[in-house]
Amino acid sequence: FPTVCLVLFLLISIFHFASDWRNSLQFSTSIALAALVICGPAVFYANSILHIFEGLMIGTESAKNIAQIMLIIAVSASVVLLVNVLQGYFTTVRFWIRYELLGLALSSLLMPPLVHFVLYFCLLHALKHMYDFADCQQVSLKKVFVISAPVVSLTAILSLMIPYFFPNTNFESSIYRIIFISLFGLTMAHMLVISYWHKYGIK
Repeated sequence: FPTVCLVLFLLISIFHFASDWRNSLQFSTSIALAALVICGPAVFYANSILHIFEGLMIGTESAKNIAQIMLIIAVSASVVLLVNVLQGYFTTVRFWIRYELLGLALSSLLMPPLVHFVLYFCLLHALKHMYDFADCQQVSLKKVFVISAPVVSLTAILSLMIPYFFPNTNFESSIYRIIFISLFGLTMAHMLVISYWHKYGIK
């Protein structure tokens, strides 16, 4: 069951993250870029990916199979993006999208998986959502930050208190489980809401 949930989470995440470029790139390119963001770490950090998956109660063989599938997806996504480059597609998009693509590609391939994901979530994905929300609600980005601050602060405080709540458990495994299981529970609802919002433009 954990294996099925993880695979489902990864696939849905690719489609969700592709919406970051829904107004900037064609669909196939945005899917390829999102796939590289999610699966790129499996290219050079397969052992780290296995370690994380095993900490999520995924069996060793299942973890290896998922990592192998991620590697295939990452290579396929890279091919699609390379074909776009050779066809000159990126000369037609805004210049900062090109730098975004380059930065994400390098980050997904060269940075440790957790560092890469944290940087992407915090510095790009979350900020894009905040900007979208500010634009949709016609409020300043500053106000969105102020509204978000209490929830973000509470989350940080609770995260720092985890060792005190679970003093006799393997801290690293507990962190993996709490982070990913919480992300799965919260993000699935988040993805559905954002998808509905993008489709119907609800204000």
